[in-house]
Amino acid sequence: MRRLLANKWFALVNSLAIFGLLFWWMASHLDFGAMVAVWGRLDPVWFSTVIGVMGLVVLAATLRLQGLVEHVGGRPVDFVALARISFVSLFIAHGAPISALSDVARVAMVKLRFDLPVGDAIRVVIYDRIVGALGIVFSGLVVSMALPVVDIDSDLLTYQTLLWAGGICAFLLLVWAGRAKLQVPWRPVAAVLDGIAGLGNLLGHAGFLVPQAAIALMFTGCIGLVLWLIAVSMNVPADPIVLFVFTPLIVFVNNIPFLYLGWGGREVVVVATLGAIGGMPTPEALAISITYGFVVMLSALPGAVLWLLRPTFRKLTAVTAAGIGQTP
Repeated sequence: MRRLLANKWFALVNSLAIFGLLFWWMASHLDFGAMVAVWGRLDPVWFSTVIGVMGLVVLAATLRLQGLVEHVGGRPVDFVALARISFVSLFIAHGAPISALSDVARVAMVKLRFDLPVGDAIRVVIYDRIVGALGIVFSGLVVSMALPVVDIDSDLLTYQTLLWAGGICAFLLLVWAGRAKLQVPWRPVAAVLDGIAGLGNLLGHAGFLVPQAAIALMFTGCIGLVLWLIAVSMNVPADPIVLFVFTPLIVFVNNIPFLYLGWGGREVVVVATLGAIGGMPTPEALAISITYGFVVMLSALPGAVLWLLRPTFRKLTAVTAAGIGQTP
């Protein structure tokens, strides 16, 4: 636990450092007034649509989590209950200074709500992180199929393709580990290998893999739609082809573990893609990225409401329900 929190403090410091360097550069190269003017053009109607689509992103992540809970727990689970957990954990991630608390909270919520052993709940949350990352890689590969007909000349495309290739190698290694049944006498290592083998077995089954691939495309596609709608809401022309090609990369950077909720790194990659490659002025590209971060924060607010309405995450039994509202 202490090591997990320390890693997330490291992530926070990383994001602050990148943001500091970015704004140091901006102080001498960027007109802050131009960026503020971009926000001044924000259309509230379009912006409300952005919030709604971001809700779909959370629901797509919930579908991914549902598949994992059902396969690890061995029984169907309630999607609505999982959606509540997703929104609450999103609120915790943005309301707490250390985003690792959201993972710790998710473990507790999944365990209590679905009566899973602690080990299985931990496994579900770790698997969710890994499957989510592999889903972004899959989305990037799907997008890469369109590159031969896309007129974009940038070295970043080569680096992006190498990143997706590395992700596929990781996927194949996991599937191999699931079938190799590696055994070692040292219990801590054996437990890790057992967890890796369990995930590899899941990824090797089409009944799990195909729905997760579709969910990954939905997740990444909705984030791309959010970015485009943010641009529309601020009357910023965004090259749809560039956005289509680089959305998986933006999503990947936004989710890497040594950044705090993507801040800093997301701004750099948005400026490098939508800005440098797509021809969007830097103030507008930065405004889109920063606005995306605030959209995610606003989308987390339903989690606070759901938490206040029912602080406990234990399953509401018939006996408990009958006792609600009664005085002793």
